[in-house]
Amino acid sequence: MKKIILLFIFMFALVTMAGCGTSNKVTKGSDFMIAYTDKGKKVVKITNYKGVHWVSNELGEAGGRKQAKLPSNAKRSYHYVMQQVKPKYKIYMDVYSNNDFVKISNIPVLGTVVCKMPAKVVDKLNHPQELE
Repeated sequence: MKKIILLFIFMFALVTMAGCGTSNKVTKGSDFMIAYTDKGKKVVKITNYKGVHWVSNELGEAGGRKQAKLPSNAKRSYHYVMQQVKPKYKIYMDVYSNNDFVKISNIPVLGTVVCKMPAKVVDKLNHPQELE
């Protein structure tokens, strides 16, 4: 029974990896992100694989970080809406200009998480045009 389960996991991983590519172009129906200013003005829609994948990886890393309390003087600079197409789901992220914290919300099971991120990551998130 264990061999069947391991084989199933291996095949699933293989099929999933076969669908991954390094192209910067995406096709209709791919995951994307939209960055908004603090005032709600749309800045950029990020559709390329490299930008979406980088943010996704950084959010995955955030899940392993210690949760923190957002400082009361935090000034939100950007609000990201990350749209996953299959299954259809949205995750929200707020980035701040005066500290290295991010607030990620609408995470399945977890809800909302606030954590401190590396300064390089926050700096890149504070320049969303560079992700496209």
